[in-house]
Amino acid sequence: MEILFYDTKSGDKTFSVDNIFFHSKYAPKTEAERFLSANTFEYSPKVIIVVEPGFSYLYSPLKKKYPDSKIGIIRIITQVPDSSVWDFCINITDLSKESLKSLFTESELLSTQFLCWSAAQKLFSTEIKNIFGIFKESFEEAKSLIITRQYFEKKWLINAFNNIKYLKKITDLTKKINVPVVITASGPSLKEALPYIKKYSDRIFIICLSSALSVLLKYQIKPDLVLTSDGGFWAGQHLKKLSNIHFSQNNIIALPAEAYIPGSITEQNIILPLSYHDGLTKDFLKICGIKSIKAERNGTVSGTALELARTISENVIYFCGLDLCSSKGFQHTQPNEIEINSQITDNRISTSEGRASKSGFNSYSLSIYRSWFCQQTGLSQVYRIIEKGSQKSLGNIKDITTEDFENKIKGWQKKSEYFMPTKEISKERKQKILKILFEHIEELLQSQVNQEQLFPLDFISLRHCRNEDEKKEVMQRIENNLTSLKNKIKKICGIK
Repeated sequence: MEILFYDTKSGDKTFSVDNIFFHSKYAPKTEAERFLSANTFEYSPKVIIVVEPGFSYLYSPLKKKYPDSKIGIIRIITQVPDSSVWDFCINITDLSKESLKSLFTESELLSTQFLCWSAAQKLFSTEIKNIFGIFKESFEEAKSLIITRQYFEKKWLINAFNNIKYLKKITDLTKKINVPVVITASGPSLKEALPYIKKYSDRIFIICLSSALSVLLKYQIKPDLVLTSDGGFWAGQHLKKLSNIHFSQNNIIALPAEAYIPGSITEQNIILPLSYHDGLTKDFLKICGIKSIKAERNGTVSGTALELARTISENVIYFCGLDLCSSKGFQHTQPNEIEINSQITDNRISTSEGRASKSGFNSYSLSIYRSWFCQQTGLSQVYRIIEKGSQKSLGNIKDITTEDFENKIKGWQKKSEYFMPTKEISKERKQKILKILFEHIEELLQSQVNQEQLFPLDFISLRHCRNEDEKKEVMQRIENNLTSLKNKIKKICGIK
């Protein structure tokens, strides 16, 4: 690619690429203004991206017309030394879904508009096609996440108030765990490790993911800690057995405020509070005067469990049942509470075998979770107990057999007690706390930033409105949703 630079008659610069001029040879600034007048947007976008603008003649007229927008470029011609004026610059060689995630929020991506400079369209049609392919994938992911947040942000807030309402007994850790930590997920390979977990349960600290709880209880293995982090209803089904008086004796459940857990289970068991330290509920436990352990948000509870184990222990960590890969038959070690619920509707036409076959197809979410584990570093002390070569690699997490696990574990001394004595929260104190929390959230919800966090899809719709009538309709919908949410929280708190 031959690039030659020239002076124009107006005194500005231009250049040619393989004998094709990128800007006017006479007045490139005037050319840029005319280009912009012919390319307008129906709404004011959060982000404007210009695909290879050459020199920065478009920036000033764009910023004048859209002062609140973040305006940047995708640079194809890296020899053009004129990028610093833009709000951001992405070189085409660095463009990826990951780089876009680091630059923009989902809301910004879905409020993005593009301009493609005329000469760039002629010269780089293949590159531009690839650019838009990457953005299309990013838009689809962002759209999916925004739709999820539109539902779950409200759900998480309601969960937090419900969890505090039913919170009765709490505990904390007194010291770091000084024995090996075993995290039990519910993949089919868990079954192979169960005899060894049971045999050496007095020498390991067992963190049981909620989906594996029924399995451990069936094999008479009492976990040291049950972890649940999902905000959805079905996650709470895995904890059902803890409402049974036979199993609900001194179980310790670790959960962030936003997780879904039935109130009866919260009341009957001991809670180890976790906090994500972000979002609308980040100060809830602090306001309540309740100490918490920092946790990390993750798309899968297995990821949250890994980060929690690394926080509370400096010892070796073992994963069991972390298959993260579709398999023939059931995708979880049995019994599994969701499977038990699903069996109720099985019949000759819709059979359990049919359901198992469908769930055996490759899952996109499993590949995302597997990718997350593969990208982690500093895992020299993390192992997965699984038949070697039977499942896809998890990057730096080393696979070992059950025999390897036994050889490593049998020499350990018996574990000690790690939890503080249980503290009880009285009804009177809880009522005061709930009132303070409601006042706190009511104040937070006066901010448009916090409203947007709760209703991201509605606010994206608001930015795309083409006239005042459309804006009024969307704003009324947001106001109605806010009122409805506040009324639900009032009811939970017992406030009239």
